[in-house]
Amino acid sequence: MKSIIMSLRYLNPRAMVFAVCCLLSSQTGAEGLTLEQAERLALDSDPATRASLAGKRALDELAIAARQLDDPKIRAGLVSLPIDTFNLGQEPMTQIQLGIQQRFPRGNSRELGGIRFEKKSQQVTARIEDQKLQLVLRVNQLFLEAILQDRLAAILAQSVRLFEDLEDITTAYYETGRVQQQDVLNVQVERSKVLDQIAATRQKGEQSRAMLAEKIGSRAYGKLLQEWPDPGELSGKDTSRAQLEEHPRLKGLRKQIEFAQTGEELARQQFKPGFTVDLGYGARGGNNPDGSSRPDFLSLMVTMDLPLFTSRRQDRVLSARIAETESASYARDDTWRRMNAELDFHMATLERTNERLELYQGSLLPQAGFYTVAALESYQDATGDLTSLILAQVAEYKLRMGFVQLQADRLKTIASLKYLSGKAL
Repeated sequence: MKSIIMSLRYLNPRAMVFAVCCLLSSQTGAEGLTLEQAERLALDSDPATRASLAGKRALDELAIAARQLDDPKIRAGLVSLPIDTFNLGQEPMTQIQLGIQQRFPRGNSRELGGIRFEKKSQQVTARIEDQKLQLVLRVNQLFLEAILQDRLAAILAQSVRLFEDLEDITTAYYETGRVQQQDVLNVQVERSKVLDQIAATRQKGEQSRAMLAEKIGSRAYGKLLQEWPDPGELSGKDTSRAQLEEHPRLKGLRKQIEFAQTGEELARQQFKPGFTVDLGYGARGGNNPDGSSRPDFLSLMVTMDLPLFTSRRQDRVLSARIAETESASYARDDTWRRMNAELDFHMATLERTNERLELYQGSLLPQAGFYTVAALESYQDATGDLTSLILAQVAEYKLRMGFVQLQADRLKTIASLKYLSGKAL
């Protein structure tokens, strides 16, 4: 088999980088689960979203129920029954009474109670959207991490083959007396180090797939499409900041403020009187002294609450509701500041990552390839030592790994920016 290392001497640095990219492309072109499919699997099977939707349905039902009057009360009984004879017609005041009571809450309490549940439902709706965005972001991160570890393992596997070929060359030189046995051992040690890195990389990849399986199930352990996902168009900084205001998380906090404000209005209704209407019918038996039938009685009573002493109850409840509104407002401001800082952080990260990727592509990778070829030629011509060649190869594969890491970091940063702008779905 023709040695990979021997073939490097016939390639210039740019051609060598191109060959590496072609090799990676040939390894990553296989069919597999795409990021978009993984996102859809996660969204379709997310139990947290289903739980929140069930909670929203409950709030919607409670909003309807809260607007209704209390159930009326029916009363029935005997009034002024003589206990000596238990005769219903003996005394003129004896009655068989039937009545109905209806309570009317204070002020506009019923409507405000319904509105309060609606605000809570709207808050849950916003939270569901935020949960979906967070889920998509998490799937992006885990999917990209799994691809990253696969690509790093592929680079390390190539490095192992390079060191194996270098070991064959060094062994042949040792047999001819050109180098010492220490050179062979040095190559073997470096190859073992790379094998250890492969094991660590595979461990991280398996961990990423295990966490991804929590979101999408067993498909996470299958083949993943190894091509980097297309990040699509990304809005500018100002546009993203404007979209930040409409983020579901902030929408939910605004609904929390409105919910608390409705609680204030509901507490103010407790300063108004409430009413209870009691309509009764009393049936009498027997006759009057003149022989005429005794007429039945109809009664109507209205009971009114008198909120006269409010300092120890209504005032305290209202103060508590006002404090809840302030708390919700401050929580919204705090979240906006943190999300705004996250936006600045990720925008700066993306800008610098793009600069570093250009540096890798334009200078570092070609220079590292040139240095490796030069070190190999010097070693073969007996003008260079093995240590320089090993350092050159180690530096090159580490730079290639760093380049792939930057590609993954860039896509993760874009995923975070899409989450902040609410464009992940």
